[in-house]
Amino acid sequence: MQEFDRGDKHTEGENSNNYPKNYDDSEIDDYPRKSRDYPPPPQMAPYSTQPSMPNEYHDDNETEVIFETDENKHRGNWSNCMDFILAVLGMNVGLGNIWRFPYLVYNNGGGAFLVPYVIMMILVGIPLTLLELGLGQFCSRGSPAAWNCVPVFRGIGFAGYIAAFLLMIYYNMVLGWGIYYLVNSFTFTLPWSTCENAYNSKGCNSTYSSAEFNNYMFAGFPVVNADITNIGYPQWPLIFCLLASWMLVFLSMLKGIKSSGKVVYFTALFPYAVLIALLVIACLQDGYIDGINYYIKVADWDKLKEPQIWKDAASQIFFSLSMSGASLIGLSSYNKFHNNVVRDTLFASIGNCLTSFFAGFVVFAFIGTLAHKTGNEVQDVATAGPGLIFVVYPQAFDYLPVPHVWNILFFIMVITLGFDSVFGVIEGIATAIVDEFPRLHKYKVYVVVMVCIIGFAAGIPLTCPGGGPVLGLMDYYAVPYAFMICGFFESIAVAWFYGASRFAEDIYVMVGHCFAAPLFMICWWVVTPCVILFAFISEAIDKTDRVVGNEQYPDWVVGIGWVIAMISVVFIPLVAIYQFVKECLKGKSLLKSLETITNPTPDWGPALKIHRQEVANAAYVKDFVVSPRKLTELSQRYAGADNMGYYPD
Repeated sequence: MQEFDRGDKHTEGENSNNYPKNYDDSEIDDYPRKSRDYPPPPQMAPYSTQPSMPNEYHDDNETEVIFETDENKHRGNWSNCMDFILAVLGMNVGLGNIWRFPYLVYNNGGGAFLVPYVIMMILVGIPLTLLELGLGQFCSRGSPAAWNCVPVFRGIGFAGYIAAFLLMIYYNMVLGWGIYYLVNSFTFTLPWSTCENAYNSKGCNSTYSSAEFNNYMFAGFPVVNADITNIGYPQWPLIFCLLASWMLVFLSMLKGIKSSGKVVYFTALFPYAVLIALLVIACLQDGYIDGINYYIKVADWDKLKEPQIWKDAASQIFFSLSMSGASLIGLSSYNKFHNNVVRDTLFASIGNCLTSFFAGFVVFAFIGTLAHKTGNEVQDVATAGPGLIFVVYPQAFDYLPVPHVWNILFFIMVITLGFDSVFGVIEGIATAIVDEFPRLHKYKVYVVVMVCIIGFAAGIPLTCPGGGPVLGLMDYYAVPYAFMICGFFESIAVAWFYGASRFAEDIYVMVGHCFAAPLFMICWWVVTPCVILFAFISEAIDKTDRVVGNEQYPDWVVGIGWVIAMISVVFIPLVAIYQFVKECLKGKSLLKSLETITNPTPDWGPALKIHRQEVANAAYVKDFVVSPRKLTELSQRYAGADNMGYYPD
């Protein structure tokens, strides 16, 4: 295990010049000034003796109840590190683990796909996850406020959240579909297991009954012919299911991270119990081994010579680890300052990838069983996307004992998988809003309400008969391209402007070590942005323009897809131009304005003064301001308070 050695080139005399003359360090222990010799951070004073924020920011009575043991009583903290780990793991482990990853494995040479997948996880996934989690924890802010470390790149935060908001819209619709199937699982006869329904065609049989029910869910009866060029009108059952999914999300977040941090104990762990049970029951059926062999046993190593397999591995890492959507920054901003963010990064990243691999066995065991029962080949049954969840699985459960029970368990699992991902996105968006407008902190619940209402309204078109293709269009364009571009600029911002070595020092101050720091810095500097650029260019020049299955779409529909992809990314240059013009209007020269927006703002750093002192004691930042003044009107009036409110302008 290699740690990053800073060296001791700063002396006590040199460091003492970095502190403001008016700084009152009566609350801080007398640290040694050498970089690696300072003791563990001092214990926070009891809650009753801690200075508090003025009433304009929060209700004191409410804070005493909710944030009694919190380190940062203004924003709150996770109750313990396990709440945070499960929240991140739950957000990462989503529907893509069971409908996308297994398909990519068998479509890219079987076991051979694991080689580029693991390489991409090491070179892109883990470094970028550590970058986002470390950034949010260090400054206790959500994105885009966290990007005050390099103000010219504040647009990354806006771009990430807009892309994440689009993801949230259609993810919640998938939850609505899961609720629809769950409700129908309680009927005496499962509607997708019979051809005696009014909507079934004359040629219906046990092989097609599940697909016909899926069409009925979208189009109703009589069936409305609709596609992406004519989506039709909303279906009331799906509207109610969409509303129910949003209400469940809101109720779990009613008390902020204190309530949602407990909910994730069920939503993050329940899917593992169901997946294990499904694997056991699948392995008791005939034909399961054919599916597993097709999934992993046959490895086509020649596939490693093709760029497609490397591109798919990189895009799947982005998709599954929730990187660059700014949600990771938002969740980690509620960590306590000395939480072991390196450990959490490794646990969440590796845990998610192992979950994807394990889920593949479950998926293909059932596909092998279904192929055996129906007399088809495995490759004829295997599919990706929502069709795997809402067509193949319900059909496969018909061949199991007590199919009602398996359908109920499965669709509860689908809902919890999507729920965790939606929770992480909404929490990140709400955090970004209240960090940009600090007076809204005590009204955060109303911010969540507004986000949920807007998300519900925006998702209504997905309840139309043509909602499935629309969802496919959003899934193909809205997320992958935007997240790749944001990830590219995140690496550039931190490594080239803020400084990879300085960021490694930030982690050292928080954790006490920076595991494999040279490797991480090389990735942030060169490897990660180059790999992301390769994956993005490969995706962009792909001429297949698929959306759902093999269906092709008109050029104007593809154009809309590219507009959706770029509508978030455009904020990166727009915000950069705004930051530059704002500094120029203050009378600064062009070079001075450029210097200002490419260096951290004076208030950048930990939120609490006691932790800012630790950064100054480490002596790796010249002239670090321990106690910034006059940042906002309130912080000027209440300048003596711990956690004075280091908010952006």
